Amino acid sequence: MKDLRVVLRPLGLSGRYKGFRQLCCALELTTKEPERLSAVRESVCKEVAREFNCSWGSVDRNFRTIIARAWKVNPVLLSEMAKDYPLTKKPSVGEFLELLTTYILRED
Repeated sequence: MKDLRVVLRPLGLSGRYKGFRQLCCALELTTKEPERLSAVRESVCKEVAREFNCSWGSVDRNFRTIIARAWKVNPVLLSEMAKDYPLTKKPSVGEFLELLTTYILRED
C-alpha cells in the first residue's frame, strides 16, 4: 500500500495534527475493507476511537479539522484526487474518507 504520508503531505497534513494518526488508522481500515465506508460513524470513527482511547466525537472533530486544512491548503489537488466526483465545497468526513480511500486503491 502507498505510504500515507506521501498522499497526505501535499494536502498540508502532517503528524503535528492530532488527527493525523487517527486519519492514517481510518485509511488503513477503509483500504482493507472499503465496505466500511457505508457506515463511517459506526465502522470507522468508533473503531478509531477505540484504538486511540477517545470518543468517536473527538475523532470526527479531528477529521473535520484535517479536512478544513486540506481544503484551505490544496483544494485543487483534493479535487484532482476526487477525479470524477466534483468538489464544489469542502467534503464531509465520509466524502473525504471515500475520496482518499478510492485514490489510494486506484494508485496502488
